[in-house]
Amino acid sequence: MALHYIENKDEIFQKIHQTLKPDGVFLFNIEHPIFTSGVGQDWIYTNEGKPQYWLLDNYFYSEKRKTNFLGCDVTKQHHTLTQILMGLLNSGFELEVVEEAQHLHFAMKV
Repeated sequence: MALHYIENKDEIFQKIHQTLKPDGVFLFNIEHPIFTSGVGQDWIYTNEGKPQYWLLDNYFYSEKRKTNFLGCDVTKQHHTLTQILMGLLNSGFELEVVEEAQHLHFAMKV
């Protein structure tokens, strides 16, 4: 989960693709862009303290976003899902599987 800290993801994807052996596999996990586009990266809560919704801001703008992660101020580089997937394809990768995590085990009861 380090790719969302990199500004020029396409350059990194190209270097990884060039480094892999033929038929090599690049398996990675990345924070979903819906979360890096969150305002303050926190839920908006009801008066009762229950999560109500996640506020987005400028989803389609690829830019640095400052946030707090585990008590530390960090800067993440926001990219849309399209920018990430097209960066991989344009670097020569073939996508075999794209799977978004489901909330089954991590869901908050709203």
